[in-house]
Amino acid sequence: MPVRYRALMATDLDGTLLGNTSTVSKENIDAISEGIRSGIAIIAATARSPRSTSKISSISGLGPIAVCANGAVGWDLRTESQIWHDTMDAEPLMDVIQKLRIEVPDIRFAREQLVSFLPEQEFFVREVAGLSFDRPVAQIDHSHVALGVTKLVMKSRSLDQKKLGAILAEINHHNFSITYGSVDWVELLPVGINKSVGLSRAAEHLGIPADRVAAVGDHLNDIEMVSMAKVGAAVENAHEELIRISDVVVPSNALHGVGRFITDICSGSIELLDQ
Repeated sequence: MPVRYRALMATDLDGTLLGNTSTVSKENIDAISEGIRSGIAIIAATARSPRSTSKISSISGLGPIAVCANGAVGWDLRTESQIWHDTMDAEPLMDVIQKLRIEVPDIRFAREQLVSFLPEQEFFVREVAGLSFDRPVAQIDHSHVALGVTKLVMKSRSLDQKKLGAILAEINHHNFSITYGSVDWVELLPVGINKSVGLSRAAEHLGIPADRVAAVGDHLNDIEMVSMAKVGAAVENAHEELIRISDVVVPSNALHGVGRFITDICSGSIELLDQ
């Protein structure tokens, strides 16, 4: 018989559940186990693809599903298969890419298609822990997006996130969703997609009502998710904009803040469960 959960809690990974060395602490793993025993489905809601999310979820005890690619993908961790997958079509996406190349000559792109991450040369200036990707290409072109794109990632060495995002918004006539990942990436997603949409789909898939949903994150791409949750939290190291809209601020990722959040929910200090 399917498991009946009392509540759902979603956690971002990088900068939130993961510590500063991109690992999951024993304290967080123990708290996740406690939460599951209390009847809470604790899942990842991340910008990452299903490939790396599955590995981290297995180590951490997260599941039974995951929200990946900032909400564009729902992933069943038991069967390693998609529950949902939203993509962007090639023609409008290439229109955005070509216009951005003119406006921002030093822009570099990476294309994500479910579990495939294809960067352009020089997209990475340093290794990213836990990230696997395809052999870089000189330039993303139509052949690389022809089958549809889950997410398009971009960055510029001369512009910060917000300035690049503003330029993208000006030429984004196809109404793709825009969000901000990592510390310098801008991400383009299918129309209407964000982590909030993904979390709502996850709750529906697991049969959990909206008033039994919690979420915790650290960055701008977590704002919608934390805002929609019955209880939304930010780790202490979070972006100031996320902290401003959160119901709760928990200790930093280095101090196992996600574990504290789970423990407080289980104990009733944070009201989410019927005690």
